Amino acid sequence: MGKNGKLLNLNSDSPKYGNKSLVTKEQENELKRRKITFSFSYFKQIPNFQIGECSKGWHIGLLERLGALGTMTPQEVLEENRGSIALRCHPIDWSAKNIPIQRKDLDWLPKEILDNETDFPIMQFSITKSTGRIVGYFDRDSSIFHIVLLDPEHNIQPAKKTNYQIQPTTKGLSQYDDLLNKLERIKSIVSDCSDKKCKLHSHISVIEELHDNIVYIGLDNDFYSTYQEILNVFLAILRDIKKAIDNGEQPGEAVTAAMFQAMRDALAEQKQNPLSIDDVAAMVAGQIGQLTPMDEETADLFKQLAKKMMKGIE
Repeated sequence: MGKNGKLLNLNSDSPKYGNKSLVTKEQENELKRRKITFSFSYFKQIPNFQIGECSKGWHIGLLERLGALGTMTPQEVLEENRGSIALRCHPIDWSAKNIPIQRKDLDWLPKEILDNETDFPIMQFSITKSTGRIVGYFDRDSSIFHIVLLDPEHNIQPAKKTNYQIQPTTKGLSQYDDLLNKLERIKSIVSDCSDKKCKLHSHISVIEELHDNIVYIGLDNDFYSTYQEILNVFLAILRDIKKAIDNGEQPGEAVTAAMFQAMRDALAEQKQNPLSIDDVAAMVAGQIGQLTPMDEETADLFKQLAKKMMKGIE
């Protein structure tokens, strides 16, 4: 519902060429029955619209609101005004007192969207009365709402009850981004070191070279010690197998006789002799898979890991 009770019809016309409809009546009705879906393709954190200090409760409220809106059609929200008091759905008033941004500041949006306020007004939904707003626009098919900003401090439409003040926000970072920021701070500190032979310089160079190959994995404390034990056993098995391949010897005690014989038998059936790293990687994955079932994708990744680790063993 727009100001003064006017209906908001966002991109609601059925596709036409001149006066000729490009869709059937049933297709047109299907478009109207579509529930709202959400896209974060154009989401961005900018000053005054950041979520770094938002609580778990705030994030839960956001997800619950998105879930509730996802049960509704655009027509129900915009025209029938269902749940209007709770949703507080309306276009952004860019002339509002002390508003910290203007539409033109959303310069990461496609130009055809940014320059067309008539067909693509920037709108808001309430998360809850006290926890801010979801800001974005409806796409051409009217069922996709692109979230552009999240406004936990109500800064998009400053209110009289807060004396129209803008509340500062802090940018939210993933753990990976936080790690990169810390590395940048370390680089800044090390750059002041005049001794170019200092090992810290070479360490920083290595870190920079590895940036494109970083994979961030978090393990809780309870599992970390178990992971270390598994990794040590796995490395011992690979060392023994590689030794057997290189020297034609029997594997050490880390590889059980049953495991090694099973691998030998399987390869003999395929008439593959001598053993190659690819052969052994596949066999190790097969034997481990008998202990811990793996799907096809996991088994393939495991084989790649085994092969890479074997090549790296001195």
